[in-house]
Amino acid sequence: VFDLGGVVIPSPLPLIANFEIRHCLPNDSVNATIRHYGKEGAFAHLERGELTLEGFCAPFAEEFSNLHGITVTEDQIWELATVLGGIDDSMKGPYQEVLNLILRLRDQGIKTAILTNNFRFDNGKTALPKG
Repeated sequence: VFDLGGVVIPSPLPLIANFEIRHCLPNDSVNATIRHYGKEGAFAHLERGELTLEGFCAPFAEEFSNLHGITVTEDQIWELATVLGGIDDSMKGPYQEVLNLILRLRDQGIKTAILTNNFRFDNGKTALPKG
């Protein structure tokens, strides 16, 4: 079993760090917000499919602002959500060496699987490509 983000494709963590820099936010503040609110936070609800990407923006902006005392807008969080959802083209394609490994394993008859979080949009579509 291969995790998609950070194993098959690059981790979103550098993209989150760039988001923080672009918006003059404290280093690691996005991840600190996710950790602070834990399983009851907006990000956990998004990962469990209980919120769409669009529905995630307002509650996460509120959580972030409450925790850090810095106002962020829903539009700023939408920018972050597009990075997390892999829909802004900043999440580059898979690592070729990992793909080659997966193909070698499959050629040897070993079953493989990829695991990841998926995010829904209000229109019901998902962030994962078809295929």
